[in-house]
Amino acid sequence: MESCFNVATAYWDLHAAQAALRAVSDMLPLLEETVSLQQKLFEAERVIEADVGKAVAQLHEYRQERARLQSEVQRKELLLRNLMGLPPADGLNLIPISMPTRDIVEIDTDVALQLALTNHPNLVRQSLNIVIR
Repeated sequence: MESCFNVATAYWDLHAAQAALRAVSDMLPLLEETVSLQQKLFEAERVIEADVGKAVAQLHEYRQERARLQSEVQRKELLLRNLMGLPPADGLNLIPISMPTRDIVEIDTDVALQLALTNHPNLVRQSLNIVIR
């Protein structure tokens, strides 16, 4: 059970990291366009040099964030590969395709408790010991 839980957690962590990387990557062309516009406005003497510098600094921050997120995606993919018993590098990337559900899951706690007690290994062992005696 713990192994399944760890694989599922690693899968969704990888999914989240890839979504964050896509979001930052989608912002970069917009920021590059902003820098270009700010430079043109500076040449037309409509803005000051600090405005251009601010846009360039923001672009560099997002590039650094993208590099950090790329590293994070690789780390989480390696963790998932390790948990699944896959080789660390086989030339392929793991890409989660299942989308997380947003449905509210209703759990009947009485049924869940009864199942947990029925399937608990110690209780099953004790029940077998009673049957044997």
